[in-house]
Amino acid sequence: MRSVSSSTKRRSSSLEGSCPRAMSLQRWRYLDQECAWWGEVGVSGVSASSTAAVGRVRKHWLALRSGANLFMHSLKLDEPEKSVVKSWRKGANPLPPRCTVVVIRFRGKSRVLGEGNGVVTPLHVPASGYPMMSMDEQTSLSFALFKDVAFNASIRRGVRASDVACLPISFG
Repeated sequence: MRSVSSSTKRRSSSLEGSCPRAMSLQRWRYLDQECAWWGEVGVSGVSASSTAAVGRVRKHWLALRSGANLFMHSLKLDEPEKSVVKSWRKGANPLPPRCTVVVIRFRGKSRVLGEGNGVVTPLHVPASGYPMMSMDEQTSLSFALFKDVAFNASIRRGVRASDVACLPISFG
C-alpha cells in the first residue's frame, strides 16, 4: 500500500447493508485507541480478516488487469454502526462485518473496488477530480512543468520562475 487517505465518508450503494460507513484507516486506529466499546467487544486494531480482505481486493484487481501504472491510492475500512457493535454479544452471533474499499488509479483512470462478505464488487466512481492527489503525486507533478518546452521558453524570455505558481489540485 502506498498511501492511506482520510477521505470523506460516503455510503456505497452496491455494498450497502454489508458495509455501512466508510472510514479511513487513521480514523479506525483512533477509534480503536479512544473508544472503550471496541475493547468491550474484543475488536482490536486492524484484524487479520480485514487485512485478508484487502488482499482479496488486490488479487481480484490484478487478476483482471496486468501491467505497470497501477497505483493504490487509498484504503478504507468500513465500520459497522456503533449501535450494532454495542449490541453484539460474544457467542450469540458473529461480529458485524467490516468492509474494505480500495481506490485505485490504473492507466489514468480511477477505479473503486469494495469487498464485503468475501465478494469483490466494482463501485461507482464519483465525478472528475476524484480521488484527490497524494502529496507524493503533487510533488512529482509540480516538477513536470519544467519538462514543458513552452514553459522553459517563457523562462528563457525573462519570466521569473518565482512568479509562476503551479498547483496540481486533482487528476480530473
